[in-house]
Parts: sequence; C-alpha cells; structure tokens
Amino acid sequence: MSFTRTTTPVALAGNLVTISQCTNSAEDNVTADSSGRIYQVKADNSLNEQLPAYLKIVDASSATVGTTNPDILIEIPAGESVNYIWEAGFPYAAGVSVWCTDAPQSSSNSPLGSPVSVIILAST
Repeated sequence: MSFTRTTTPVALAGNLVTISQCTNSAEDNVTADSSGRIYQVKADNSLNEQLPAYLKIVDASSATVGTTNPDILIEIPAGESVNYIWEAGFPYAAGVSVWCTDAPQSSSNSPLGSPVSVIILAST
C-alpha cells in the first residue's frame, strides 16, 4: 500500500467574512485589513430564481456602486450557488469592498429582487 503525506499551511486565511445580504449598496472594507489575499468566495443566489446576480469585488477600502470598476466580477446563475477558489490567493492591497447587482456592467447599480449571501475567506 502506498500513501503520500503533505504538510499543510498553518494559517492560510484568518478572515471569514459573511455577508448575509449582498445588495447594490457597497459593503466597504469587509476584511478590515488593508492588504492580504482572497482564497475563496462562495455566493448563493437561490432566492432569485429567475434572475442572475453579479457579485463585484474591488481592491479598495470603499466603493461607489455604479462608478467603481470591480477587480473581480462573478456571475451567479439564477437560483444557484457558486464557489470560486484561488489556490495562490487573489491579492489585494487597499482593502476589500463588495456589492451585488442585476447586471455585469460597472455602471450597473440596479438592485436584485432578493439579496445574495456571500462568504469570503481571506488572509489577515
């Protein structure tokens, strides 16, 4: 019988951010850190059975919905959940701000019928 043993990192990420109602109003600096890495994002759009949602994440301590260009744009299909993992982490240098709209354009500031729940795993 053969096996492999690998040493895992001790503290890959120290922030678990839960946004129970991601809307078209920006949640500013959700990590409370100026720099780090995003390792995982899980977004649940199951409450919007007919409408896809667009999760927007920017490397900034604050964002202006409809004006700020996101660094990460994730489409969440209608009635579904998505899970994204960055093995090496997506780096940020100024904080992390998050919002959700019903269209992918940076200029979109339209609300969804129901909020999206978002979980972010990031380093401290």
